[in-house]
Amino acid sequence: MKKLISIIVLVLLLSTSVIAKTKSIGNGLSINVPNKYKYFELTFGQLVSRFPEIAADRQLLESFGVGMGAKLIVIANNQKTIKFFDDATSVTGLEKILRNHLQPIGEKIVDSKLLESVMKDIQNLAPSRDFENISEEEKMNLMAEFAQSPKIIKKYERIFKPYIEKFNREYNFDKFTVLLVGDKKAEFLNEIKNKNIDELLQIVRDEVIKIFEETKNPALKHWQFEIEKNHLGNLYLYSNDSFQSPYVTSKFYQELFLTSYKDQILLALSICVEKCNSSTDLLNIIKPSNLYVDSNSSIEVTDSSNLNEKIAKKYSLKDERPLALSWDGYSDLIAGKVKFNEADSKGTVNFVLPNNDGTCEGSYNLQQQGKGTWQISCTNNMGAAGTMNWVKNGSVTGTGRDYKDKKVKFTISQ
Repeated sequence: MKKLISIIVLVLLLSTSVIAKTKSIGNGLSINVPNKYKYFELTFGQLVSRFPEIAADRQLLESFGVGMGAKLIVIANNQKTIKFFDDATSVTGLEKILRNHLQPIGEKIVDSKLLESVMKDIQNLAPSRDFENISEEEKMNLMAEFAQSPKIIKKYERIFKPYIEKFNREYNFDKFTVLLVGDKKAEFLNEIKNKNIDELLQIVRDEVIKIFEETKNPALKHWQFEIEKNHLGNLYLYSNDSFQSPYVTSKFYQELFLTSYKDQILLALSICVEKCNSSTDLLNIIKPSNLYVDSNSSIEVTDSSNLNEKIAKKYSLKDERPLALSWDGYSDLIAGKVKFNEADSKGTVNFVLPNNDGTCEGSYNLQQQGKGTWQISCTNNMGAAGTMNWVKNGSVTGTGRDYKDKKVKFTISQ
């Protein structure tokens, strides 16, 4: 019996070591490296020796506690991703990336036929606009419209798809986490240590809104994040909301984590492209550090008119409700059920199309004041995106356009 118990214990220990191995990263911190994942590490001193111009703004770097001993760490599920970071941090490798990938994309961007096509698409968005006498603000607003048109996004994704596929064949970005581990006291911590969490939430939100208003990047408009203190009393910022546009068809998951330990920063960014199960490897990788604890306070960036909204509380909700959808191209109203899984004002949906046309799945973001955005992708190579209005009793109405610029309208009943 004792022998059997010993064998069982040994198997359990071996199984644990196969799932992940723990690795020290300095400053008394450790992380998990999942089984079969690849590891890359480079000190800031090594990086500066290759690219001396990086150290030009040393004052800024030192304010974040980034000295010559600071570490850049990459953990990835394949060697090709590691190869990218190895190339990107060497002079000859960076030249190869520029020559083989960025330069061809740059040449395509300035191609006269592409520029003519872009100009035509912009003019179609505002046919009565005088483009010879347009203000800078009007230009930015037009670019925002351009970046939020599902039809236009689909068109240019198709144009640049060969370049992306070529890049992925060489580097294959799938699941990876990038960590920056500081080696000096981060001076900026002194500036924020006496501020309460509400003040810090407001500061970050103001900065993100400022960037959004300058760039009109739709990915920033509704970016959600939380700021809390962990069990050590250290502040952290966490977000599982990606910086990608809600209108692109190729989706990825992203998690961001920033905190400090012994007055030195730890920054982690994790990305997952395929087989993600709605998350990345981040929390598993940083688990041994014990620096992240779940919290209840979260906040959503909306726009400059929404600066005084209260902090939203976390929640989760699963349900199935009646759906009525009209989609140009279908003669009949599409009626059925929509299943959704919602947490913290973000959710996923799926439903079946008529005529055996397949299924659709997608996601949505609920915003303040009963507004929101949505997007769906279907197995028949169709998809759509748009805006929605919701009320707390569960009723939802939405409008948008598909990849061929056809109108889509829907109602979800309580």
